[in-house]
Formats: sequence, structure tokens, C-alpha cells
Amino acid sequence: MTKAKKFMTIPFLAAAVVFSLILVPIMGVATQSGASVPTSLTYSSSGLTYSISLSDSVLPADGTSISTLTITVTDASTNAPVPGQNIGADCIFNGNQVCPTFNGWRNVITDAAGVSSFAVLAPPTSGCTSNGYSPYNCKYFLFIDNYTSSPSDYISVAQGGPIPEISFNDVSCTSGNYFSSGTCVAATPGHYATGGATTSQIACQVGHYQPNSGQSTCLTADVGYYVAFTGAASEVAAPIGSYVSVTGSSAPTPCPSGSTTSSTGQSACVIVVPPIVYSKPTSPSNVTASMSNGTATVSFSPGNSGNLPTYNQIDMYINGVLAGNVCNVSGASSCPISNLGPDVSFTFTVTAINSKGSAVSALSNSVSYASPSFALPTTTTTTTTVPPVMKTITCVKGASSKKVTALNPVCPAGYKKK
Repeated sequence: MTKAKKFMTIPFLAAAVVFSLILVPIMGVATQSGASVPTSLTYSSSGLTYSISLSDSVLPADGTSISTLTITVTDASTNAPVPGQNIGADCIFNGNQVCPTFNGWRNVITDAAGVSSFAVLAPPTSGCTSNGYSPYNCKYFLFIDNYTSSPSDYISVAQGGPIPEISFNDVSCTSGNYFSSGTCVAATPGHYATGGATTSQIACQVGHYQPNSGQSTCLTADVGYYVAFTGAASEVAAPIGSYVSVTGSSAPTPCPSGSTTSSTGQSACVIVVPPIVYSKPTSPSNVTASMSNGTATVSFSPGNSGNLPTYNQIDMYINGVLAGNVCNVSGASSCPISNLGPDVSFTFTVTAINSKGSAVSALSNSVSYASPSFALPTTTTTTTTVPPVMKTITCVKGASSKKVTALNPVCPAGYKKK
């Protein structure tokens, strides 16, 4: 005789007992909307304690949801687990129909922890009927037997306590709603629901939000906004000094150094432009002078313009005495001063001038040049030896005369020079 047949004899042999058991359902209490509804029962028989639990006592009639039936067998006196017990389970619904995946009794030997477990699959539809077995309609009823006992111990019937049961439904909720406690419930803000036989709402993920109830999807955070946590009912604007450049962001990005945003909810930062300050110029520097062919060239490094139009005035000193302004330049850093005289020293200053004031440089180096020098012709002395010149004189004495030739001729005695 199979256990299925044994079960069928129970309504006739102990009808008063069996039907009183079935008509007192034990349902778990939901801790939150859409959460599982567990059930726990305890039976004692033949020195053993049977702790029976269902992971969920309310399932959608979707053909896929599962509730786990767990039977833990312990010694009633020591509370020690009892392994090796041949635990059987059966499930009926809608007028003694066999539940899916059972096909009659199923058996699982308790493990070292004294545990046997069974997966109970929801039907694809509730299919409630009225066929003379009304206590079994629209619900699963679970029966548990210990085959190890002799005769086998029909745990969930013999103890006079309630039989574990699972309720289910085939209600199809509209989009934005989910099934809970026998009715369709609208998804709350920050959540969405897909309708049908779903039994829970779904929290919006980071980067998404939903301000309204009864919605089937969440909204994506806009550019300039973000959502940092799940289940959000609103998006948050990026604060001043940060930005969000893409949709669906979970956090704002700080602006880089030197940039910011002027208001919240911005998609990009802007460069911070410091205010323009106007002032008098600073002094030119590195003023130097060079001289060539009577022309002095003055060079310098311009100072700060003070953000105003600025020109540079060059003043000349001759032997340390101010001679006056000799050149003005704008946008240049040198100036030639020509037609300067020789044999004096020249120095220079450069003064930067704008509408706010002026600033003068330090004195330049001194430059000068000497008067040109002219070379005299070279004289060559030549010595020439000239032979002495002989002279001739005539000397007379009375009627006689005589000529004397010599360097210095002298008449003989008695003669006179004629």
C-alpha cells in the first residue's frame, strides 16, 4: 500500500480528526509588503521532535516560485539532531490533486544535522474548483510521515495540530502594481513594479528615482543631477562647485582648480576670471647703453603696464647733469640717440608712464667717445757734402797786377786788392 492510499483512508477512519486539522490553517505574518511569509510548526512523537518550516506560505501562481519545506528531527530529551530518518512528504490541492514536482510521496533522509528539505513549486494557475473537497481548494496542504518508525509515524495528522499549507493566487496585477496579502498593491515612490503575479516592488537603483506611486519603471537622473542611493523618490542637484555631465549619475564631480559653477544643477564648470586691476606701471629694469659713431643705443626691460596703455620716456644725462627727454617709445624696448658730441659721458633713465602714474628706472651705465686725432706727415733729413768753393781776387801794385785764387784769397805783401 502506498502512502497516497494511506492518506486517502484517513478521512474515513478519522474524519473528525483530519478535517478539524485542515480547517485550522496556520499562516505566517508578512514583515513588509512583498516579503516572504514563513510558517513554523513543531510536532513531537515517539521521543522525537519535528520542527517544520515553510520559507513562504504565500506564493504567486506563476509555475516558477518555490517555497522550501524543511523538517528538522531532534531527540526530544537531549535536543540532539537525529540523522538517518526517512522523512516523507506529500502535497495535495484542488480536491486531492497532487502538487507539481511531488507526484505522490517524496522521501529525503535526514542529514547529519537531522534535516530533510523539499522544494515546493507553485502551480501555473490556482485553478480553484468546487468538487467535494472544498477544504483543499486554492491551497497546498502538506503531509509529513516518518517512514523509519514501525508502523510509520504520520506526523502532521496524528498530533491533532494544524497541517502546513501554502496559499497561492493567479491574480494578474496591472503594471506598476504587485500582489501582496491577497490584493494588488501600487508600488511606492522610489520603487516600481512590473505587475502580473509578482509579489514585491523593486527599489530604484542608484542614478535613478521615481517620485510617484504605481509606476512600472524608474526615471533616470538628468544631466546636472544625481541619485546616490537606492529607493530614491527624487534626484539631487549638483551643488555649487561641482557638476554632472551625464544622465544616470550616482555622484557629482568637483570642479577642477580654477573653475566653478555659479548655481546648482550644472552640467559643466566655468573658468574663474579674476577681476582686472588697473594701476600705475612698475619701473623698467636692465637699462643699458652702448655707443657707436656718436650714437648711443639705450635698451631696457619694460615693467608691468598696470593693465593700461603705457609708454616709456628716455631721459639723458651729460656728465651727470639732466639734459632732458631724448626719446619716447611704446611697444619697444630700445631707442637710438644720435649726434652726440665727443669727450663727455652720457647716462640714461627710462620712465614708464600711464594714466595712473609713472615709475623711473635706475641710471644706466655711462658711455662716451673721444675727439678724432689727425697724424702729421713724416720729415726725412738728407745730408749732402758740398765741395768748398774757390774764390779769385785781383791784386795790384803800381802798374802790375796779379790774380790770387784760394778759399779765402789774400793779396801778397805790397799788393792791394783791386
